[in-house]
Amino acid sequence: MLIFGTSKMNDLNTYEEFIAATQVRLGISDSYINQRQFSLQQEPDQLSLIGLDVYGRRQWVAAHVISPLKRLLFEASKEGVAIGLISAFRSVSYQILLIEKKLHSGVPIDVILSMNAPPGYSEHHSGEAVDFVDLETHSRTTLNKSFEGTATFNWLQLSASQHGFFMSFPENNPYGIVYEPWHWRFKS
Repeated sequence: MLIFGTSKMNDLNTYEEFIAATQVRLGISDSYINQRQFSLQQEPDQLSLIGLDVYGRRQWVAAHVISPLKRLLFEASKEGVAIGLISAFRSVSYQILLIEKKLHSGVPIDVILSMNAPPGYSEHHSGEAVDFVDLETHSRTTLNKSFEGTATFNWLQLSASQHGFFMSFPENNPYGIVYEPWHWRFKS
């Protein structure tokens, strides 16, 4: 288990002030946040290692998500579904770097925000969101709409809710985020 304290990640008085200052720096307006109905996502104090993703990177989830996620992965595997992880916890700092990298390469902020939630608002910050991959097709279906044609997606549609997980970004979601059939969140 990893202990992680977000309040020490910066020298501003509060997490909210840090996020607000970051938004200004990146050119993300308050009206955008309000219009898209985003909720501030606090990073957990404790993270647990769920295992390695398809690239061999360690993936962490909030401590209360570890058991339900392990059960989900076990049940899918037991039913012959080749399911894997590609992403889980993502820090606010990492989200900032993702967005800055895209901005520096010339991608407009509105295009970035259709693919990435603003720092402080990504469900990955909560340690409750995971991005799944179908291990049989991941080179063709990783993080794109074609994931919906996989056995993993079909199994998640039928079984994820039994383990407390739901798809956060269906088509035409109110957040303005592209359809993400691979992105599922634990409902705490």
